[in-house]
Amino acid sequence: MENTQKLQQSSFYLHSNKNRQLYPSSKYPLTHLIDRHSIEHRLLKQPKYVKHFQYSFAFLIIFILIIVLFFRGHIYFYNSFLGPFHLNLDEFVKHVETYHQNNQSWFWKKEYIQVELGENNIQNPLNTYETIRYYSDPRTRRNHIATFKHLKKPKIYIKLPTIWQKHAQSRLPFHFHSYSISTLQCIIRNLPLDSAFTYRTWVEKSEYVNYINEQYTANSTRFNMAVLTRCGILIGYLYQPVHEKAFLPTREHTFYSYDIAFNAICQYYSFYKLFICGLILIWLLLKSLYNFTIYVSNILRFKFFYKFGLLSFPLALWSDIVEELWLLNLDNSPHEQLLQLDEFIRQSKHIYNNQLFIIENYSEHLFVIILRKNLNENLNTQDELSPFIICPVTDIRKITEYEGICYGPDSSWISWPTMPPNEQNCSDWLHEELIQISNDYKKRYEYRLRHERENEYGYQQNQQDSNYLFHTINHGRIRQRRKSMKARTKHATQLEEFIREEENFQRLKLERQQFLQRIFERTTSASPRFIANFRIQNNNNNNKIDFGMVQNQTKCMICLDEFQLNDSYSKWPCASKTPHIFHYDCMLSTLRMKNTCPICRHPVEAAQIPNNIYSQLFPRLV
Repeated sequence: MENTQKLQQSSFYLHSNKNRQLYPSSKYPLTHLIDRHSIEHRLLKQPKYVKHFQYSFAFLIIFILIIVLFFRGHIYFYNSFLGPFHLNLDEFVKHVETYHQNNQSWFWKKEYIQVELGENNIQNPLNTYETIRYYSDPRTRRNHIATFKHLKKPKIYIKLPTIWQKHAQSRLPFHFHSYSISTLQCIIRNLPLDSAFTYRTWVEKSEYVNYINEQYTANSTRFNMAVLTRCGILIGYLYQPVHEKAFLPTREHTFYSYDIAFNAICQYYSFYKLFICGLILIWLLLKSLYNFTIYVSNILRFKFFYKFGLLSFPLALWSDIVEELWLLNLDNSPHEQLLQLDEFIRQSKHIYNNQLFIIENYSEHLFVIILRKNLNENLNTQDELSPFIICPVTDIRKITEYEGICYGPDSSWISWPTMPPNEQNCSDWLHEELIQISNDYKKRYEYRLRHERENEYGYQQNQQDSNYLFHTINHGRIRQRRKSMKARTKHATQLEEFIREEENFQRLKLERQQFLQRIFERTTSASPRFIANFRIQNNNNNNKIDFGMVQNQTKCMICLDEFQLNDSYSKWPCASKTPHIFHYDCMLSTLRMKNTCPICRHPVEAAQIPNNIYSQLFPRLV
């Protein structure tokens, strides 16, 4: 579709320093009205950003508290990312005493450590009967996965993996530069095919570290078997093995509550736990920052930079506006078409109440422009419909006071906007103006005068003739309105349905009334056609109470309640300069009871009195 392809529009900043001078609001009121509406609509989303920020930030705090209080997540993350922490023998002895007394800091507790125990500090069992084994299946004592050994200083257990375990074959994250020279020399001496002569000429500590890293990378399994227990370099964490089941060859070994063990058979942290928790944490943090940043940037741009033309919002045109502008037959970007529409309206000589215009484009094609509201009024911020309707004159079939403008081969309708009453109604004005300036409209109107009849069958027949006349007109390159233009157009069947509803409403109301009440009832309701048009106009215009009306503390004189923000209201078609406005529901109920304004008694079209009411009078009196 040609119009959908033009939805990809370039950004246009109406309030830049250059464009402010080129397109002032006095000459381009419609463009500025749409720009104000788009900014207000954008700011209408500010509470949503605040709400999303509050929710995401609350979830972030709750998630952090749960991780910290119930799972010690802060200690887990601290040791996983900064560990293992290096401890020599004296520091490790103090660490064991602190662990036993439970005097470590709750916030920055060091758990994941690499220890420097010294050579031959790990005590091997004297025989196999003293070997303490740990099995993955304690019941059957199968799959020997670890062995407990005693440490000479301090007096604790060391839990070491068996050779066929994955942890014993992995390259552990040792920080060899933290070890002393004597420990590094012990490591080199215990490596296969190495001796004390290997490091005899080395002076720098980095030479030891580089050599050990090369050997460790070459064969980690051989390195772990030959070096770790002999030189006393281990990586792990302290824990209490009181609930673990370990076995001697002849019986079960018992651990007591005061026993402490150093676990060196598994990794301290789980990569998947860190990844999932980190992902959730980062997502909640970024979501909070995003909503907070958008909220603050919108306030700064609108409250401060907007006045100086800096960081202003681009002119946002909804698809409904672009769809209307497409009808003008202008091959420009949408925002340029809107500016040209403002110029056409300013140059127009056919204006009715600043809401109804007849314009002419560069190709001398005529268009009727209907503004849904006056340019001096603010639009409803929740409304995303176009504030104007464009109808090519060649599309117009007929113009009526109640239904509006009938257009297109499918006889769709465009309703009139809400206007204050004047001596001449808008349908008469538009009809007379088009008769004078449009040969196409004049030709179609004269055909209706000659051929259209009132009876239903004749109307259907001549409707086909009118369709034939509509298709015989040479539209040239004028784009025609589509069959359906969202919520602003409707078929005549909607009016007929509303008229039928109001007629039935009045008929059933008479049926419920007493006989004398029917006779002496002096008030007459509005006509079903008038009420039906009133309901259709309210659906199209969707008038809402704004902040200004709320601040004025305006009351509905029917229910005597003050208007609240976003309440639906309607105007009584009075001749008064001050509009008489009421709640829509209140005014609808009043029209169904009487046809005069509750304030000034200005009448509208009254309903006809049923013919049979007087025929029922005389038999009852007799």
